[in-house]
Amino acid sequence: MKTLATFLLWLAVAIAQPDRFALPRCPAHTLDHSLFQLCYDSTLKTPLWAGYELKASQPAPARTRPVFRRDPLHPSSASNLDYRRSGFSRGHLVPAADSAYSEEAHRGTFLLTNVVPQLQSVNAGHWRELENAVRRLAEYSDALYIFTGPLLDSAPMTIGPSRIPVPSQL
Repeated sequence: MKTLATFLLWLAVAIAQPDRFALPRCPAHTLDHSLFQLCYDSTLKTPLWAGYELKASQPAPARTRPVFRRDPLHPSSASNLDYRRSGFSRGHLVPAADSAYSEEAHRGTFLLTNVVPQLQSVNAGHWRELENAVRRLAEYSDALYIFTGPLLDSAPMTIGPSRIPVPSQL
């Protein structure tokens, strides 16, 4: 959990100095979904990072889980076929739970440009714990700016017909 501690320390610095940070560099295409932004590499068919603002908890109605679908801003993204029988789940970079306050925002997190291959044990385990820790931090601040993204090896393992790279780390 050293990585989590490092992240939380960085997050505390970001909260204390909000004007000091800007969007990460995007060597590919920036997709603006109004409620979050993505840096998307169309060659790899994977997001390099996603960023969004997380405000203190607000009541959110229960939402039905939408179907994952291609992004209308980037129709050549991965497809559901890439994940079928791959052994990997679709791991959100911008969590659906952080966008449940709006139907539009919630549905937007189910775009395939917002996901990377992730083992289900990680998705439902340490990754969920990290998301919950960030939500708890948001309760003590007006807003947090969250950026997540995968770390890819130079020759990553791939899945599906589109050869979606599997992150070595998230």
